[in-house]
Amino acid sequence: VLTITRRNFDGRVPRAPAVLSAESQALLDRVDAAFDTVGADYDRVQMRRALTGAMEVAQAANQYLDARAPWQAVKADRDHAAETLYVALNTIAGLVTMLKPVLPFTTQRAWEYLGHEGDVGIAGWRRTPVLAGTVLPEPGPLYRKLDDSVVAEEEARLGL
Repeated sequence: VLTITRRNFDGRVPRAPAVLSAESQALLDRVDAAFDTVGADYDRVQMRRALTGAMEVAQAANQYLDARAPWQAVKADRDHAAETLYVALNTIAGLVTMLKPVLPFTTQRAWEYLGHEGDVGIAGWRRTPVLAGTVLPEPGPLYRKLDDSVVAEEEARLGL
């Protein structure tokens, strides 16, 4: 999402329409509502449940992206692509905050890739909007791929 946005919208978050489509608004509403349930699960130290709730939002975002295909729409309907990418970036912003308790370092990098400054969740336990026009820095991988030899080496070291 970051790469497509940077490449096609001059490295900035595109402007969304004044009124979002029903599916776009539904996704953002789902992200915002998930803060209550995911937060309650974290409070009860129900980590698996909290992660499941966050991952359900991520799956909904993937389905949204698959259905709206901004990589194709950017050629034929830039407004459609702009809305999709704007909503996807804002969904990612919510997920970054939701996942901070279990992935503090990775979420901090993702937060910065969204053009935010300061600590993840600076605005509290809610989605911090990614505003239209925000300059997006060049993203990099959040994780490095483990070579099979590294896995084998670690398994041998652990006696597995």
